[in-house]
Amino acid sequence: KNVTFSGTVTGDNGDKVLIKEINASSVATVEFIHGSNGVTFDGTYEQYYLEIIRMLPATDNVQVTSEITTDGGSTYKSSGYVSVGKRAYYDGSGGHATDSTAQTTKWYPHTGNVSSDGNRGGLYLTARITKPTLAQFHSIYGFAAIHTDDNYTIPNSFQGCYDAGVDPYNGFRFKFSSGNIASGRFRLYGIK
Repeated sequence: KNVTFSGTVTGDNGDKVLIKEINASSVATVEFIHGSNGVTFDGTYEQYYLEIIRMLPATDNVQVTSEITTDGGSTYKSSGYVSVGKRAYYDGSGGHATDSTAQTTKWYPHTGNVSSDGNRGGLYLTARITKPTLAQFHSIYGFAAIHTDDNYTIPNSFQGCYDAGVDPYNGFRFKFSSGNIASGRFRLYGIK
């Protein structure tokens, strides 16, 4: 079958609307809260899309933590999650493995310990987030990658779900298990 190119490309990028970009530097958390600092995180969009680019910790070898809020960031849910991931490891000299991760205290199941060494790159993550106003379990799913201090490259596909209740939520945050976020770029998009 032959296809003729008409000069128009449609698809995912035309359906994404940048809501907020945060360039983090020496902060404890990065939060996206509906109605705060120009963030729309409600039923306006069918889905949301998150990009995290080079999230580096100030403290070496720490895990990424993420949680949702139902009260505008006054408190965050620290339990009630069912989050799973599939990781692969490779160190470039024969050391390799795959495994699964499971979490009940984090919305995003961490990939592994993130190095504070900027040459190793930090955390990269892309994810879809379900509409927060639906009366359903609230999910995030996507892909993340890090390079560790012990020279492992670890890609991770994941799905996280808050299943302790189906009430709407209005925000979420990412942080490290210890210390500040030294730097990183965070982008939240709405998907039409």
